[in-house]
Order: sequence, then C-alpha cells, then structure tokens
Amino acid sequence: MITERTVENHLRHIFDKLGANSRTQVAALAVALGAPADNPW
Repeated sequence: MITERTVENHLRHIFDKLGANSRTQVAALAVALGAPADNPW
C-alpha cells in the first residue's frame, strides 16, 4: 500500500513534466495529442 502523500508527490512530478496544474489539464493535453475523448481511462 502507498500513502496519499506518495500519490500526491507522483502526481505533482507528472504535472511538472507536462506543464499542467491539474488532472483536468492533463486530460485536455491527452485529448489534444490524440487520445480518444471518450476513453474511460
């Protein structure tokens, strides 16, 4: 099991690499790069 803080740290690093501030921005970037907008993942 991992802690909530570990998840937050991982997400922060991912956001930093992508230049995003939220999961919504990451999702929008993924769609802009060609990911299907209706993908449930």
